[in-house]
Amino acid sequence: MIRPRNGRFSRLGAALTVVVIAVVAVVGATTAGAHGGPVQLEVLDVETGPGTVRIEVRLSYTGDGHGVADAAVTVAGEVAGEPGGAPLTPVSLEPSGDEGVYAGDIAVPVPGTWSLRVTSAQPTASVALDVEVPVPATTAPATTAPATTAPATTTPVAQSPVSATSTGETSSSPWWWIAGGAAAAVAVGLGIVFVRQASRPGSIE
Repeated sequence: MIRPRNGRFSRLGAALTVVVIAVVAVVGATTAGAHGGPVQLEVLDVETGPGTVRIEVRLSYTGDGHGVADAAVTVAGEVAGEPGGAPLTPVSLEPSGDEGVYAGDIAVPVPGTWSLRVTSAQPTASVALDVEVPVPATTAPATTAPATTAPATTTPVAQSPVSATSTGETSSSPWWWIAGGAAAAVAVGLGIVFVRQASRPGSIE
């Protein structure tokens, strides 16, 4: 007589089902435990500029390295070496790119070395770092060379030499020549008259 084997296969299938359920339960419990465990914050990138700092961090579970989504991550700090002085108002970092990555730009009021703290409120984690904020570059005012002005030169006007003339009695004025000529003419005329009278007969007794 051949006995049916349905009962044997049924028992084997039931056993396999129990094993699969147990494995799934263990894996699920492990995964749930890992995501509910401790987390870590790591700094991925820091960029500084005049009056600003850009920070990128990653929040992940230490058990499996998976990123933590929807976390509240903030940045706060103060000038290094001056606790309580020039505090930085906390700034929230926003999700950026891959899961668990958060980034943001932080306005820094003064240049110098700043001690910053990145903190996750839930789940709890934090990381500290120092950054150097440069001094804003100053633009030198444009300088214009003063125009050189040549000194004004005055050309002296050439003046003709003025000859001084004497008005004294020794001056050789023309009236002396006229008077001399007239006297000579009178003398010559008198001489001619005298000669004529002398040459007439009987004019001299």
